Amino acid sequence: MQKLGIVVLMGMTGAGKSTFISRLKTSDHQIHIGQGLESKTTDLAVYEARTPNDPRRRLLLADTPGFNDTVRSDTDVLRSIVVPLYQLHKNGHPILGIIYLHNITNSRLAGTALKMLRVLQQLCGMENFGRIIFATTMWEDASFTPQGRETARGRHQELSREFWNDMFPGNGGVVQHLRDDRASAGDVLGHFLTGFAGLRTADQERLMQVFDEMDHGRLFEQTSGYSCIYEERRLLRQQKEQQLAELEKQRHQLHQLQLKRKAENSGESLAFGSFYEVSPNVNYPSEGNQAGKDSRALKLRRYASGRWEKVKSLF
Repeated sequence: MQKLGIVVLMGMTGAGKSTFISRLKTSDHQIHIGQGLESKTTDLAVYEARTPNDPRRRLLLADTPGFNDTVRSDTDVLRSIVVPLYQLHKNGHPILGIIYLHNITNSRLAGTALKMLRVLQQLCGMENFGRIIFATTMWEDASFTPQGRETARGRHQELSREFWNDMFPGNGGVVQHLRDDRASAGDVLGHFLTGFAGLRTADQERLMQVFDEMDHGRLFEQTSGYSCIYEERRLLRQQKEQQLAELEKQRHQLHQLQLKRKAENSGESLAFGSFYEVSPNVNYPSEGNQAGKDSRALKLRRYASGRWEKVKSLF
């Protein structure tokens, strides 16, 4: 007897994966993954579900963690997705494909979301892009006003055109999960299953690329999905090192400029201080004679004025 197929829900934290599954699952009981790998330890939660349009159709929905985890590294998150899914695959559950959810209220795809999409490319392989559909969620939050609805529609079209259709040519489609209810979730799942039903039997059984790699003896750390994250991390580290080197260069240049200005200011102070020095060549009258005092003051002013002209000529 063929075991139930699995539809994997992916997306950033807050995209609505768990809520989507809660609208379709038949119970809160999580499916045992096998060989001691439980959902509570792998962060992959698997539930049985039925499609609203065909209640006789049973399948499994897998809830996965997002890469925007504040505690664990991206490689740990990816391992918590791939390893248990691979175990389910080895136990006879075919991976039907992926529904990727995106919160439409997010104005743009952040760096972490783009990284997750690049990893998804490597997990599936280009030949399997037809088994991925993209669904925008949280439309009720974005549609309080006519302006909000119009903005959300434009954002949906932009995401479809500039990201998903460009990064995943030949994907299974881009749909709108308009309402947070069973009917809307069923429409999204129905869209996915309709496209999947059109595939040939051989294509339906085709493995995700990462499983194919592991079947050929590669460790998880040797798969293209892991390598993608490692390369992203290496490039990020290299970028940070370059930024630090540039900051250090700027700090050194600033320090040199400060030393230069300090030296210039020191020389200027010495020049100004000499205005009030008494020239050894000036004969001063006695202190008791008022006329002598006036003559001395006049000579000092003339002497200082001459020194100031010399200082100005240096600039």
